[in-house]
Amino acid sequence: MNRPAGMTVIAWAWIAIGVLMALGALMGALALFAMRQMGPPPPLPQDAVAVFVVMDFIVRHFEILLVAQGLIAVLAIRAGIGFLGSKAWSRTTLEVLSWCALAYFIGFGIFWIYGWLSMGPPSAKGALDDMGTFDLVGVVMAAVMIAVFAVPFGFMIRYLRGNVVRDAIASARPTQA
Repeated sequence: MNRPAGMTVIAWAWIAIGVLMALGALMGALALFAMRQMGPPPPLPQDAVAVFVVMDFIVRHFEILLVAQGLIAVLAIRAGIGFLGSKAWSRTTLEVLSWCALAYFIGFGIFWIYGWLSMGPPSAKGALDDMGTFDLVGVVMAAVMIAVFAVPFGFMIRYLRGNVVRDAIASARPTQA
């Protein structure tokens, strides 16, 4: 069977993403261990900006996020390997993972913009039409981040949903035992 080059690229991309996620989870666990040696995080002030409330929630539930990241890493690696073998389940899994990654990067970009604007100079808080240089830099960084990280997943989704992949998987099915 001749696997399309796009399938190979996507499979290896998800294997690499999975490996990087696993390493990130390991490094996060080491960082968590080091942070726990310093004692519990201080309480959040009552008037804390919403961005800090979210970050505080993340810090307090870091173990759960690390486990989830590790499980997703294993799933991504396994699905990437399955996709190299043209398994139908792996196409669906990689599409779901790609949609999740796309939503994550767009959501994080929006979170970044909200956080950046809420921490900006008091005179220009959130005013997109009266934006200062500080606010503009944050919004541009978020837009670039969304483009750099989200656009490739959009292309992956389009390719995974396309006839080239579906036909390649369908033609590989009869030869699989």
